[in-house]
Amino acid sequence: QRQMCIRDRLYTTYFRSTRNDSNEAVGCLGLGSKAPFAYADSFTVEAYLDGTRRLYTAYRDENSNPVFSLLHEVETDEPDGIKVSLVVDSGDVWNFREEAEEVYKFFAVRPNFVGGDVVFDDGDIALSGENWEFETGQYDNYIVMGQIPYPIDNSQVFSSNVPDEDNQAYSFLWNARGLRLHLDIGDVDITPSRESLSYNSETKEAIKQAVKDVLLEVNDTIEKQIADQPTLFAARQQYSNIQSQCAAISSAMKALDQSPS
Repeated sequence: QRQMCIRDRLYTTYFRSTRNDSNEAVGCLGLGSKAPFAYADSFTVEAYLDGTRRLYTAYRDENSNPVFSLLHEVETDEPDGIKVSLVVDSGDVWNFREEAEEVYKFFAVRPNFVGGDVVFDDGDIALSGENWEFETGQYDNYIVMGQIPYPIDNSQVFSSNVPDEDNQAYSFLWNARGLRLHLDIGDVDITPSRESLSYNSETKEAIKQAVKDVLLEVNDTIEKQIADQPTLFAARQQYSNIQSQCAAISSAMKALDQSPS
C-alpha cells in the first residue's frame, strides 16, 4: 500500500509533493521524481522497503503522461531506499560529471559515484560566521538553501534608489566576492525551474536582512580570530592572512567606511 502511494502520488502526477508542509526536506515542487524524463523517455526505479525489493519501469504514454508499472518483486536484505537508473549517452557523461560537481558541492552528504570520479572544488574558507562564509578565489556570491547554491543578482535585490537604511548592506554586497549565505528552506523563493531565485518582495527583504546580519557579525568574527591566536606574532600573521586571502572582505569593509551610515 505504501509503495502504491509512492507510485501514484509522486511519480504519476506533476507538481504534487508530500513535502509542502515542511521546511526540513529538499523538494516540495513535485518535479524531482520526474527529472529523468527531462533526459530520457523511460527509466527504472528500484524501491527497497521492509525487506522487499520492487522494480518499476517509468515511461510516458502517448499523451506524455507518466506511467509507472511494477515489473518484479522479491525479498531482499538490502537497507530501505530508492535507486533510480537511466541510460546515458557516452557523449553526455562529461556533462553529467560537470553538473554533479556544481550541484553536490554544498551537500552535507555527497553521493557515492560508481564508474567515474567527481572532483569537488572545496576552496579555503577565509572567514565564516553563524550562517555565512567567504570562500577564497571565488567571485560570485550565492544563497545556499536546501544544500543548493543560487547566484545572487545584486541588481534584483536593491532598487535604483537605495534607502538610507540599506546603504551599508548595498555597499557590502556589491563589493563582496565569494560570499555564501546559508538560509533555511523557504526563507527565499525560487523559480519553477529551480535554477535561480525568484526576486519577489519577500526574497529581497530576506537577502537584505541576511547581509545586515553578516555586517553585524563580521567585525566581531575578525577580532575573535585574531584574539584567539596564542602569540602576538601569530595574531599579526592571522590578520595578514585574512587581508590577503579574502580581498573581498577588505574591499567590502572599505566600502562601508566610505558609505553613509
